[in-house]
Amino acid sequence: ATQMFQRAIELDSLFADGHIFLGEAYAQRCDWGFDMDPKWLDKAERAIRKGIQLDESNPNGYSALGTVHQIRGKTKEAIKALEKAIKLHPNDYHLNYIIALAHWDSPGFGRAREYLEKSLTLKPNYPEPHRWLGRMSQALGKPDEAETHYRKAVELGPDFAHIHLYLGSFYMQRGRFDEAREQYQITIGLKPDMWAYKYGLGSTELLAGNASTAMRLLESCVKNEPQPHYYEVLGLAYQKVGDMTKMREAFQKAQEAYKKLVEQWPQDVEYHTRSAYLLARLGDVEKARQHLKTAERLVADKDPFVQNIIKIRMAAANLAVGNTRSALKHIAEIVKDNYYAPTYIWAHPYLDSLHDNPEFRKLVGKKEK
Repeated sequence: ATQMFQRAIELDSLFADGHIFLGEAYAQRCDWGFDMDPKWLDKAERAIRKGIQLDESNPNGYSALGTVHQIRGKTKEAIKALEKAIKLHPNDYHLNYIIALAHWDSPGFGRAREYLEKSLTLKPNYPEPHRWLGRMSQALGKPDEAETHYRKAVELGPDFAHIHLYLGSFYMQRGRFDEAREQYQITIGLKPDMWAYKYGLGSTELLAGNASTAMRLLESCVKNEPQPHYYEVLGLAYQKVGDMTKMREAFQKAQEAYKKLVEQWPQDVEYHTRSAYLLARLGDVEKARQHLKTAERLVADKDPFVQNIIKIRMAAANLAVGNTRSALKHIAEIVKDNYYAPTYIWAHPYLDSLHDNPEFRKLVGKKEK
């Protein structure tokens, strides 16, 4: 795509959309995880601003600029750019959807629900708003409402693998592992070359107690697409089957990658929590505590959806550095928020060492031994 847009600009240097779409292609390298080097966002912004300069009445430019700001974590700037696009095309269902995602990172989700619902009013058969309304309901501790939206998204977009992925993730997080497995198998059937879907299935098998199956799936994932979180979960699978040497090797590979990502994206709370957990498991507790301290500061500004996801990693990292009290505090918050079901929390390999802890057992509804 990048080469095609570059060729278009060579043929017509005044082609505004050519510059804008080239910028979007650069940005997607980061957004889709192909290359997390921030230089691509710099190149993206320069190209998009050139397109805007050539045609200030083109909503595509402001929409693309908003996307770049979102990836950078600049929520206010993203919303400002997208409001310019909406002003030019107020009844564009996709622009209303895009600005909703920008509001997602605002306190209380900002006006995200308003724009998602407007997008559905403009295009009732559009599955994406239901997917995000599902995520919002789940983050707000309303699992029944969330499932309704996720299932509606699947009904409207049965051939979209990522729609099934989100329903599968929801089932997994609610401890409904058989239903999660079914959805992940559908995603793999629709997109057999997407290793992220096999990673999701592997994670589900691990939580369901099928460590050997999970290990085989995750080994194929790291062989074909060596992502750090694949190695991290593969390490947990090795832990479950008792191969501590391979567990450590997998954790080391994951941490080497996260170290680079933290350097590139120092404000990303996920990379700090993952690094904290892995460093503690690898024996560097002091560095782990430094990352944990940074994560505690960063997570306070995140939306409820991110906070729920991060809390379980915060619990795991605190447990790994020996701070059981803080780990249990995070777990109590997770249970109260009702994002994850107790079945999922109990099954998570991060928290295996708490299975004999009376307070933990009480929190997740297990009888005392």
